[in-house]
Amino acid sequence: MNEEDAIQYIAQNPESSKTIMVTTMERDIFYTEDKGETWEQTAKDGKSQNNS
Repeated sequence: MNEEDAIQYIAQNPESSKTIMVTTMERDIFYTEDKGETWEQTAKDGKSQNNS
């Protein structure tokens, strides 16, 4: 996340407290499955970062 962006929404998986999803005002999406130790970006500017 760059310094010009801001968190818009935070959601925690109700079945796994270790899984958290964050969206930003710039339409980026990040998630963690280890309570924030590591983060993965799944979308940038609203576009999927999926390589498939």
